[in-house]
Parts: sequence; structure tokens; C-alpha cells
Amino acid sequence: ASSSGAGAPVPFARVPAPWSASGASASDAATPTPTPAPRVVKVALCQLACPTADKVANIARAREAIRNAAEGGAALVVLPEMWNCPYANESFPAHAETIGASIADWPSGAERATTEKSNDPTPSVTMLSEAAAAHDIVLVGGSIPERGVGVGGGGGADEEDVLYNACCVFDGKRGLIARHRKTHLFDVDIPGEISFRESDTLTEGEGLTVVDTAV
Repeated sequence: ASSSGAGAPVPFARVPAPWSASGASASDAATPTPTPAPRVVKVALCQLACPTADKVANIARAREAIRNAAEGGAALVVLPEMWNCPYANESFPAHAETIGASIADWPSGAERATTEKSNDPTPSVTMLSEAAAAHDIVLVGGSIPERGVGVGGGGGADEEDVLYNACCVFDGKRGLIARHRKTHLFDVDIPGEISFRESDTLTEGEGLTVVDTAV
């Protein structure tokens, strides 16, 4: 309140302040935060010719597709399912590769460099690792038949014969960052048309796989 001098005190009217304690205008509080500009990520989905029994040729074809995608500006490259072999139960065992019970078992770049190419037991996975590093991309390696220890890595006597439909994800700088084993196997039986059961040869994986990537 304030006095006019001789009379009784006269109250001042309270007027909303045009500023807050933080110094921001009251009108600023009602202003919506600007939406950030969308981030554009170029993704390449590689469609390959149907694989043959020639695993070396299949790997070379996939390597070329990855190179073309990366040179076209793709930051994320995705290969198709079972790209290193014919999609047939009888082909899966012959084209299978072992990654290990954990992705941590996958050898480092230095260790791979000491392996003779002719003796490499995992040429498909090695190619994916090398391609991701060479082009500095995130590479979702479709899937290949994986021969590995069973779920949980218990080391049972029969686990060496376990096969999975497995997808490896590589980061150009971090190497192998994820492996997903297909959980819902493709079993279909339509009389007079098609009958195919992945489960006759492959073992289902467990759960979802979530991975953080650079893109």
C-alpha cells in the first residue's frame, strides 16, 4: 500500500509482472518448444539374386551389394534372410558358421587378421565385419545358418549340431554389436501346394534383440 500524503492509505492495484523470477517473459512460457528438424538417415535394403550352392560366390555378391549401397550414401545397410546359401533344409548344415555362445566370443579385428582366408571357418561373418568397418556403416547382416552351442551355452553333447537362423549386426567402429536368432520358424503345409518346415533343421532362438546403433 502507499499513502497519498494526508488521507488514509490507498492500495495499489496488483498488476501481473511481465517477467518471471528466471527472467523469462510470461508469454514465453506459453510458447511451444520448436520441433527439431527431422534427421534423415539413408537406409539400403539389398535384394540379391537367389543364392546358389557356391558359398564363395554368394559372399562375393553380398560384399559387392554392400559396397554399392555404402558408396551410394547409405548409413544403414540390410541384407536378406539366408543370403549365403540356398533356402533349403539340406543346405543349412553345409553353409553354417559358428559365432560362439556370446558375441564377445567373436574375435577382434587383430585376431581375424592372423587367420588365413583359406582356413577361415566363418567367411560370411568375417566379410560382414570387414565390410562394416571398411565403409563405416551399420550393417544388419540378414541371416545365415549358425552352428552354435544351444540356448544358454550349456555345452551339452548334442549342442554342436544345433543350427539357428541367425542375424548379426555390425557397427563400423564397434564390430559385432548384436546377434538375433530367429524365434518364429517358418513351418507351412498347404496340401497340393507347398510344405516346408524350418523346424526340421533349425532351432528357435529366445526373445527379442534390441541394440543401440550409431544411426
